[in-house]
Amino acid sequence: MFYIVLIIILAALIIQSVYLVYYKNQIKDIGNQLSFISDHHSFKMIQTQIKPKEIHRLIDLCNAILRDQRKLKQDFSEQKEEIHATIMSLSHDIRTPLTSLDGYLQLAERSEYLKEKTEYVSLAQTRMKQIITLVDELFLYSKLKNPDYILELEPVDVIKVLNKRLFTFIDDFFAKWL
Repeated sequence: MFYIVLIIILAALIIQSVYLVYYKNQIKDIGNQLSFISDHHSFKMIQTQIKPKEIHRLIDLCNAILRDQRKLKQDFSEQKEEIHATIMSLSHDIRTPLTSLDGYLQLAERSEYLKEKTEYVSLAQTRMKQIITLVDELFLYSKLKNPDYILELEPVDVIKVLNKRLFTFIDDFFAKWL
């Protein structure tokens, strides 16, 4: 009887040892998969053949982290592309009036007539104002996008603003319709 109990205990220890080795191999396999995903920027998810409860929870957490990380990378990439497109557009928007400003100043410099010079300088000043407006808008946009910027709100009397705006056109209205 003693030998039967000893054999049962020995068999249980062998089974437990095999299970622990298998458990250790599962954890090692998860580590290898994470290493591969990290090294190769793979979109693979962690998988195992048999999932004890603890390992199943670990795999679910790892896969959730991988999904979140991929989403952050995708968002970052989209923001980077948006910033690049905005800079290109802004560069074009600023370069166009600068080019025409340069042209008007060259024409004014070459012109022999005071009236033409005055006209070209006036056009150049208009372009300069456009550039200043664009740069001011860029500055305002940058300031508003800054997470540290605190937008101070204040109450506005909408009726007063509307009355003021509407009554500025009342003379034009009466002149046109009467």
